[in-house]
Amino acid sequence: MTMPLSVPSAMPASAPSPAAPRPGGGTSLPGTTAQAQAMSQAQATSQAQATAQAQATSQAQATSQAQATAPPSVCAASGVGGLVAELSRVNAEQLLDRMARVAAAITGAGCAGFVEVDPLQDCAWPVRVHVPPGDPQRVRRWLAESGALKTLATACGAVRLGADPEFGEPGFLAVPMPLATHAQAYLWVAGRAFDDIDEHLLGRFATAAGRALEGARSLEAAARMLRAVQAFR
Repeated sequence: MTMPLSVPSAMPASAPSPAAPRPGGGTSLPGTTAQAQAMSQAQATSQAQATAQAQATSQAQATSQAQATAPPSVCAASGVGGLVAELSRVNAEQLLDRMARVAAAITGAGCAGFVEVDPLQDCAWPVRVHVPPGDPQRVRRWLAESGALKTLATACGAVRLGADPEFGEPGFLAVPMPLATHAQAYLWVAGRAFDDIDEHLLGRFATAAGRALEGARSLEAAARMLRAVQAFR
């Protein structure tokens, strides 16, 4: 007689470990501890931000009170000094150099500068001369020895001289620069042949340069007067 195969009994499932008891009795749910820590950190961060904001407000109030209680003479001196510093940022001499370089760049010429004219004496003299290193076209010498300055002294408008390298003529273009504070001044470029388009472009730039220079001179004059006011405080 064949005996039936015996079926092994199933292994008992492991019982879940009991949840950790809470101090007040019962058990804690999973994740409750992490949530509590996050809430605690958020509260600490909020308190720190509130403290920093309160300190900043207190410092601002103290600064405002100090300024309000400062003697009027101290406030006035500080205000005038700051205004003088702002007005002194523009240097007319440096502005002249920069405008000469820009004039040479926008016209594609290697040289540029400014000439001041005294129409009563029929004379003109260079104020600024910008040339490449070494002055390969000898523009400085040409400007001093040629009749260009004499021509500008008697001219009433733009002056254009042709370029002829064989005879040492670099090519020259000068346009009047309107200045209310000077008798007459010219902005010139040299180094190649120039045409009507170059003359128009340089003329517009000369007008802007004249206004910028007058503004710089006015700021310098205002700064000098404010220094005198500051000396009386």
